Amino acid sequence: IINNSKLWIQVNAKFILIEAGSRHNLLLELSKKLSLTKVFFEFLPPTNYNKLSATLSATDLSIVALDMSSKNSSLPSKTFSSLACGTPILAIAPSDSSLARLIKRYNCGFIVEPSQTAHHEIYSLVKHLLNDRSLLNTLSVNSYLASKDFTSDNARHLVDVLLNQDANAL
Repeated sequence: IINNSKLWIQVNAKFILIEAGSRHNLLLELSKKLSLTKVFFEFLPPTNYNKLSATLSATDLSIVALDMSSKNSSLPSKTFSSLACGTPILAIAPSDSSLARLIKRYNCGFIVEPSQTAHHEIYSLVKHLLNDRSLLNTLSVNSYLASKDFTSDNARHLVDVLLNQDANAL
């Protein structure tokens, strides 16, 4: 994502990365290599759900990345944590992924295709959002409303339906 640190310095935003996932060390090393200070990027250790929800609730935009190999077989759990906290999502994911379809269906964020030029699109998006707080507010409401479709009761119901279908197929 980061190709030119001068590009990011022009945006008055702070990126907080909570340690998780295989790319954490790569991002940490890249931020050191580009001399990105805590002013722009802050790396936090893994945290429990209560602290995570407080952080997400105070966040303007949650970034969820998904690669091509898992585009239809994975929906990262942070997707649902972000929705529950009413935090819009910036998905760095293929536009035909499950994650992208969820964001489009609920109008709760943005999708940027992974590419060599994705950082330009992300930069433009962040710059636009800094000037359009009402859009963030609308997406935040949509995120929270979407979370109502992803409750533990709904998950139990879905499992019951699937188990009954399997039992009827026998």
